[in-house]
Parts: sequence; C-alpha cells; structure tokens
Amino acid sequence: PGVAPAANLLGIRVTDNDGLGDIFTVAQGIVAAVDAGARVINISLGGYATGNVLSAAIAYAVDRGAVIVAAAGNDQLAQLAWPAADSRVVSVGAVDAAGQQVSFSNSDAQLAISAPGYGVQTAWLDQRRVYVDGTSASSPLVAGAIAAVMSANPALTARQAWDVIAASTSDAGAPGPDADYGRGILNLGWAMSRNDPARVDPAVSAHHYDDARSRMDFIVQNRGAQSLSGLTLDVDTNGFTTTYRVPTLAAGASGVITASVDQKTLSATGSIKYITTLNAPIGIVDQDPSNNLKISRLTPPKK
Repeated sequence: PGVAPAANLLGIRVTDNDGLGDIFTVAQGIVAAVDAGARVINISLGGYATGNVLSAAIAYAVDRGAVIVAAAGNDQLAQLAWPAADSRVVSVGAVDAAGQQVSFSNSDAQLAISAPGYGVQTAWLDQRRVYVDGTSASSPLVAGAIAAVMSANPALTARQAWDVIAASTSDAGAPGPDADYGRGILNLGWAMSRNDPARVDPAVSAHHYDDARSRMDFIVQNRGAQSLSGLTLDVDTNGFTTTYRVPTLAAGASGVITASVDQKTLSATGSIKYITTLNAPIGIVDQDPSNNLKISRLTPPKK
C-alpha cells in the first residue's frame, strides 16, 4: 500500500552468444537505454580498457538524470573493471551470506557499495532457477534497490534514490568507506523505512581487526530515525565479558568500540572468538533485535 508500481524493465543486449562484447557496443547500449527512458541502468559486465566513446556515453546518461550501476569485477584485483571504474558510475562489489567480501571481488578506494554476490538465486532458461556467483549478480541488486526507493517515492530522481541507498548501508570492513566494501553493504530494509519517525533499530554492524594498531573495532550503527543514548555493548572474548558504553548516536550515525588484541594469546590459542551483544536501555523497544548479536573469530593474520 502506498507504493507505486515497479518501473518497466528493458533489456538491451551488448554481447554475442559467447558473452563477449566491445566498448563501442556497450556505449551504444547505454545511449539506447537512456533514449528509451531508462533512469537506472545496470551493467553486469566489464573489462580493463576504456575509451572516449564509453566516457561520452556515460556523460550522456548522467546529463539526462540516469544512474549507471556496474559490476566491480571478479578477478581479485585492487582495481575496478570498466565501466565500474568510472567515477560517475555506482560500482558494486560482492559479499557472501555472512557479509564478508567474497575472495574474487575486486577492490578499490573508489568502490561505491557491496551487495550479495555468492550463491544468489536467479531465473534461468526453461523456467528454472539457479544459483550464481559474481559481482554481476551484486550489481542488479543495487540497481533494483534504487528502483525500489524511486517506486516508493516517485518524486525522487535516480540520483536522489541512490543517495538514500548510499546513506543506509551496513558498515563493513574498516569503519567508514573502504576499498573492500565501499560505503558498506546494501540494506534495502533500512532505506525503505528511513522515513518512519518511530523506528528504533540499533545494530552491531561489523567486527574489524586493525592489524596496524593490534585492536578490534566493533562498529555500532543507529539505523533508526531518532537519536539513541544509553546503549551498551557486551564483548565476550573467549568467554570473558567486558561491557562498554556506546556514545550517543544520532539517527543514521555510527560509533566504534575498540578493544586491544593480546597477540600472545592469539598466537598461543590460534584464534580468539568475539561475541558482541548490543543492549538497549529499559523502555526502548528495538524493532529488529536480530542484528544486535554478532560473532566472529580472529586468527593470526598472514604476514
């Protein structure tokens, strides 16, 4: 109720029967999509070369209000494939069901966002459904999320809808934007509920090992619409629990709780298990308590 019908879908083929294409054909496809009225364009392919024709096609789309979403690449490289490597394009990396970057997913400081890209179910030939891996599966999830936000609020432009998605990601990896996860992991539920003034949803977003500082970072997010005070975080480290006070978090804000890692214990035991539990103060009703618990295991990093 209250949600507009989903936008029409248009598929434009830019590859041959072997799945191969070229820059000129991809550029033609972008222009054709824009001329057909597309406001969100997904490109689940890429390569490591570009040219003026592709840059001009991206400019043509952006100048007319379209948002291009593209796969980061599946070569475990510290660079993005084109067209995802273009700064005007929303580049998408892949994570698994546990929210961890998949080993094949490309990384780069310019990566925009991550989304599921391992074991993703999709339609196939002969009315079958199959499971696929790759950032080519992650990219359309982000494109679809942008379209969903636009459908819920038709007054938004595609760029404004992308801004909503970008501001509503589940932080992962190092605190804040990083090369492995971009702004974080797609969280459509948060994006769609952002205008609910009564929503309360604190969450443990990530555990990150900071090797340079020999410490664990536990990232807490306020995914609700009102400021939250009085949160505490219980950190169980191999059976020993320490309780930390979480600073007041404004709506949409993140906080980081840090704990030193005992390297002697880590070397002696081979791993340290962390269980974090986020507690809301009495009288606060959390609409999604499922994201208040996170478990990870730290093993000695390879040097």
